[in-house]
Amino acid sequence: MKVAVIGAGFAGLAAAVVLVDSGIEVEVFEKESVVGGLATGFKQNAWDWSLEHYYHHIFTNDTEIIEMAKKVGWAAKIYKPLTSSLIDGKVLQLDSPLSVLKFRKLSMLSRLHMGFGLGILKIIPRGEFLEKYRVVKVLPKLIGREAYTKIWSKLLAAKFGSQVETVNMAWFWSRVAKRTKNLGCFDGGFRTMAEKMRDYIVKKGGVIRLENEVKTNSKYFKKFDKVIVT
Repeated sequence: MKVAVIGAGFAGLAAAVVLVDSGIEVEVFEKESVVGGLATGFKQNAWDWSLEHYYHHIFTNDTEIIEMAKKVGWAAKIYKPLTSSLIDGKVLQLDSPLSVLKFRKLSMLSRLHMGFGLGILKIIPRGEFLEKYRVVKVLPKLIGREAYTKIWSKLLAAKFGSQVETVNMAWFWSRVAKRTKNLGCFDGGFRTMAEKMRDYIVKKGGVIRLENEVKTNSKYFKKFDKVIVT
């Protein structure tokens, strides 16, 4: 069987790794000049690490990518950073129940309200049902208006800009429910991890075709039994 994978981001690369491990012929098509997709970055010759286009990290419960990293010989590095917020010129830690209670830029009632709301999200096992609810409508009620205004609304606006009104609560739930205290990254950045996956695929007989944009009804598809679009 011959399979084409469209896109050399982490989803496409992971699919290709699974396929080559199963003895299937694989060709990966990517319109950019590097692998990694949204998690890639750029690197000057003298740099040890790439600088990512977007900020990325992994959680300690991201077992799939942790196992993938071991498979391709580039194990994740786990650290215990401090996550903080800048408010009124002061940097205040905000990454644990205790730090929420000590967050002096909010009233004690607001701290308790926010902690209670985030705790509810943390214990929800699956959040798909939250897709129909908008963050801007639900979150102020769940965590309190003061906490939403001083902290979360600013973060949401900075991340989503003019599209902030469209963000659903399933996205926000995943940020809270998935989060772990310790965070992970890869030596050299996520681009290096993607390159290790690329090398693994090629070593196993797969083909990576960079700067190959695939369009609808592409002539490439005629020689493949299956096509995976990522």
